[in-house]
Amino acid sequence: MFQNLREMWDEAGAGARLGLATGVLLILAIVVWLSISVLRPEYQTLFSDLDPQDASAMVAELDKMKVPYRLNADGTAIMVDKSQVHALRLKLLGKSGGPLRGGVGFEIFNNTDFGMTEFAQKINYQRALQGELTRTITALDEVRSARVHLVMPESGLFRKGGVKPKASITLAMKDGRSLAPEQVLGIQRLVAAAIPEIEPSAVTIADQRGVTLTRAGGGDGDDATSARLGVKSDVEAYIARKLVAVFDRAFGPGRVIVSVDATINHDQVKVTREDVLPLGTRGGEAVGAVARSRTTQSEPTGSGSAATVDAVKTAATGSSSSEVEYLNGRRIEQVVSMPGSIKRLSVGIVLPSAMDKARLEEIRQLVATTAGINPSRGDEIAISSLDMSAGNAARANAEAMLKPAPEPLSAEPQPSAETANRTVFGSLQPRPEWVLGAVAILLLLLGAAWLAGRSGQRAARPLTPEAREEVLQRVQTWVRREPPLRGERTQGTQP
Repeated sequence: MFQNLREMWDEAGAGARLGLATGVLLILAIVVWLSISVLRPEYQTLFSDLDPQDASAMVAELDKMKVPYRLNADGTAIMVDKSQVHALRLKLLGKSGGPLRGGVGFEIFNNTDFGMTEFAQKINYQRALQGELTRTITALDEVRSARVHLVMPESGLFRKGGVKPKASITLAMKDGRSLAPEQVLGIQRLVAAAIPEIEPSAVTIADQRGVTLTRAGGGDGDDATSARLGVKSDVEAYIARKLVAVFDRAFGPGRVIVSVDATINHDQVKVTREDVLPLGTRGGEAVGAVARSRTTQSEPTGSGSAATVDAVKTAATGSSSSEVEYLNGRRIEQVVSMPGSIKRLSVGIVLPSAMDKARLEEIRQLVATTAGINPSRGDEIAISSLDMSAGNAARANAEAMLKPAPEPLSAEPQPSAETANRTVFGSLQPRPEWVLGAVAILLLLLGAAWLAGRSGQRAARPLTPEAREEVLQRVQTWVRREPPLRGERTQGTQP
């Protein structure tokens, strides 16, 4: 084999020799690099998305433990050997005393100084409370980082009361993520439940762009206007979703267009009514609580006066009068109407095709029952048909208008297709060493096939007349050679 390779090398030209040498050197370099890659340790992420304070603390601990590490993503991610990831993570979390979120929590009181003043203790308590709230909020999947600021007024015997605590929160969201209104309200209630005497409306939440995520509780201005528009859009979207769900089951998805317009009453009305209850009677006589009773009786006159017989009888008996005042019942009723009630509702329905009056009346009754139409307050329903035999452009426009209001983002968003593929096929993704190894093996197979082809071509080449004559002579010499007898020894053997 080596002789064939040498003969092939001698017969090859300069270009072929250069290509073969380059291929061999490339294969050797790939094999060496592949061996180094396999033998070196594989690094895996220990912590990611770290704050600068947490990253510096973790690096200091790794230096003390003499553990090799690497920093990625501008120093916000730490990578260590794959075999030590879980053990190191538990050790570092145990030493830090809590989750890594950049702030201090109640572990600040682990080593307290007995000589600390009351003011310093209050400041530490506020810092610990802010840190714990920050850790809780950043536990949400959509939140990358958070900052919490608390305003806690001092209370005392000679201090002015009535000042309520407040809180402001700044959130930095992950790429492509956002919070649903329900999540914003949940954060407000969470903070209000953790701080004494604070209302959820006193918690202001803003994102990294400075846009306020919380709704205004009342008052004038842009905040109040946006809050009212938000209530209006929520009511309209809720009723539209109910109607779309019914029509999708009846006519098929995306075949009926639904439009809802709601007029919201934002006035807070307080009505006080005072009624006087009538006095009851029993047997023709007034019955009730006696407020005042007075009886007047006159004294009889003397017998010395001259009078008639009737006058004498009257004077002898005297006269009396009674006055009784009964108290009637009184009822006071206070009715408070909270803002946000529906003042008027209008619903528009576009059907895919024309229908008879009976069918339209059934659809009208269905819409009135589903949307809660009240004719006494002026609610209206408008139903029309759309010719679905129009062109494709008109059909596409109608289907685009038909889509209901999008659902708010849930606390647990659905993963994208790319994320799902990465999750399912993450273990099957080839590593760079495997790819280079496959390339090296492919090059070796191609080189072996090329050498085999060259050997076959060399064997299949026709002999020259001189070579053919030489081969013929060798065959004749071998045939004419007489075999030695059985008892004789061949020449060159020792006895």
